Amino acid sequence: MIRLSTALGQLGIYPTIDPLTSRSRLLQSPLLSLAHAHIAERVRDALTLLASGAEADPRTIARARKLQRFFAQPFFCAEPYTGRPGVTVSADDALQGCREILDGDHDDIPEDAFYFTGGMDEVRSPRR
Repeated sequence: MIRLSTALGQLGIYPTIDPLTSRSRLLQSPLLSLAHAHIAERVRDALTLLASGAEADPRTIARARKLQRFFAQPFFCAEPYTGRPGVTVSADDALQGCREILDGDHDDIPEDAFYFTGGMDEVRSPRR
């Protein structure tokens, strides 16, 4: 079940799929690796913390904000809304990027560098 969020649209996060209220049976599938399921759980926990407005370690909040912006990747379906060409990012690359953000590997990179990127190579690119 996919749920869209007007609040994400107001933040400029497209597509506006809300990962906190959307659900997928794939997360319980034996076809999904344990690593994928674990990263998905960590992402959900970080975004829940961000959405709750709870006071937490500033680094944890910054990482959650970077994750939220990382999910605003330039998808082909969002081209009409963003004016940016779509980019394909493999599931493995997206998962690795999420893990790296959660682990703090990119704490030194500004939050804006994660917004509408095609993947971590683009985030780390000096052009940004």
